[in-house]
Amino acid sequence: MIPYQVISEQSLSAGYGNGYTDEQETYTVYWDKDVRYDYAAEIEGNSMEPKFHSGDIALIRKTHVNDYDGCVCD
Repeated sequence: MIPYQVISEQSLSAGYGNGYTDEQETYTVYWDKDVRYDYAAEIEGNSMEPKFHSGDIALIRKTHVNDYDGCVCD
């Protein structure tokens, strides 16, 4: 199992979402796939269903792509 560091006290949601701060406390989750990522955060609420569910962990990689409202980069 591959360990992933998830930022504590941070969560993601659709719409206006939640703010992201420089808080760096983490906890570890494990998955059987090796994915390149820069940071990870937990999905909160059901605003991104059916693709993402509350409690899912989003592995996020920084890119130089412009984003827009409703953009999902997976």
